[in-house]
Amino acid sequence: MKQILSELQKTNQRMVGFEKRMDGVEKHIIGFEKRMIGFEQHMVGFEKRMDGFEQRMIGFEQRFDNLDKDMKELKVGQEQLKDNTINRVGSYIEEIAKHVDVRFDEVKDTLDDQQRVIDTLAIRSVKNESEIKEFKRIRQLPTTYRPFGLIEVGA
Repeated sequence: MKQILSELQKTNQRMVGFEKRMDGVEKHIIGFEKRMIGFEQHMVGFEKRMDGFEQRMIGFEQRFDNLDKDMKELKVGQEQLKDNTINRVGSYIEEIAKHVDVRFDEVKDTLDDQQRVIDTLAIRSVKNESEIKEFKRIRQLPTTYRPFGLIEVGA
C-alpha cells in the first residue's frame, strides 16, 4: 500500500506540475488570444481604411471618366466649330470673290472705254500732227504753188 500511496503521490505531484504547465499554456493562449483580438482590431481598422481608399479610387475613376467624356465633348465641339468656321469663311470668301469679280468687270469696262478714248485721241493727235506738218509745208511753199489759192505769206 505504501507503494501505491507513493505512486499516487508521485502521480499527484506530476499532475500538479502538469496543471502548472497547463496554467502557463493557458496564460500563453490567453495572451495569444488578446494579441489576436488586437490584431483583428487592427485589421478591422485597416479594412476600414482600405474601404475609404477604395471609395476614393472609385471617386477618382468617376472623375477621370467625366474628364474623358468632357474631353470627347470638347473635341466634338472643336470639330463642329472648325467646320462652322470653315463653312462661314468659305461662303464669305465666295461673296468677296463675287464682289471682286463684279468690281473687276466694272473697272475693266471703264478701262476699255478709257483705252478707246486714248486710242481715238492718239489717232486724232497723229492726224492733227500730220495736218500741222502739211500746213507748215504748205506755208513754206511760194504762193503760186499753194493748193488753196492765195494765202498771205507772213500771216
